[in-house]
Amino acid sequence: DDSVFFQALEPFILSGLILSLPPVVLKALIQYYVKGENHPSTNMGDNGDLLTEIICTLDIKLLDIDLAIQLCKQHDLRECLVYIWNFVLNDYQTPLIEFFVDINNNPSSADNFKIYTYLSYILTGRQYPIDKFINNDMAAKKSICDILFTSSTISSVPTRNGNTIFPYLYTLLKFDSLEMLSCINEFFEDL
Repeated sequence: DDSVFFQALEPFILSGLILSLPPVVLKALIQYYVKGENHPSTNMGDNGDLLTEIICTLDIKLLDIDLAIQLCKQHDLRECLVYIWNFVLNDYQTPLIEFFVDINNNPSSADNFKIYTYLSYILTGRQYPIDKFINNDMAAKKSICDILFTSSTISSVPTRNGNTIFPYLYTLLKFDSLEMLSCINEFFEDL
């Protein structure tokens, strides 16, 4: 039975005793938590958080990256996906671009506010969402600043108002000024 297997496996992964899983087991584990079978009374949000914690605990460099990205996209596990982009692929711009796409396409979504948490983490040298320090934090900060403080629009990055100077900074300030100013404050305090 899958539920017995994954419930027995879960504490060993979370405690760090198991650091890698074969791709077949990883795929089954993700599908198990996405379906909500581990705790029928909980919703996907709770299982998504637990799954994020599990994936962030595993030695992700040993994972089948294509499979992990595909499953995270398929099941809308954004924090896992961001972690894979950042930690494994050393790509800090793609998650930011994805946040801008979401802000443009669905400005009323509550998930859009995670962009400020993401910016705070990266601009202070911490890995999102696990709060560990980034090995090459200056490169990560630079990649984020290259988008935020560009004076013109970038074709692959959507913005609400491309006619202003610093269109991405403007977009985030317009979306939630207090949160953006808080991110900038944290960034400057960390320098």
